[in-house]
Amino acid sequence: MTSINESDLEEGSLYVFKKGILQEIETDPDDTMKKIRITDTAFQGVVNVQKQMRAAMNGFKPDVSTVCSALIREASTSPDVVNTVKQFCLEMYQRIDSEDKP
Repeated sequence: MTSINESDLEEGSLYVFKKGILQEIETDPDDTMKKIRITDTAFQGVVNVQKQMRAAMNGFKPDVSTVCSALIREASTSPDVVNTVKQFCLEMYQRIDSEDKP
């Protein structure tokens, strides 16, 4: 197996480990899809919507990125979007703060 030093890795790059070799994954600069991290709860919500789409679309189930894109686009135009994000942040930070206290 080949060992790789942390200094050999580039931040923001994607890698795959195949046949004992760590290889950088080539990315398409024209790809407009962005990779973001979301909470497990949000991801499960997206998966639930995705499953509901099978019945709504006669057996077709769109991929998770399509469902996320549709939900984010719709939510971003909501008149209450600022309050929604603010409330989510408050809940998340309060949860983290309460986990840190004995």
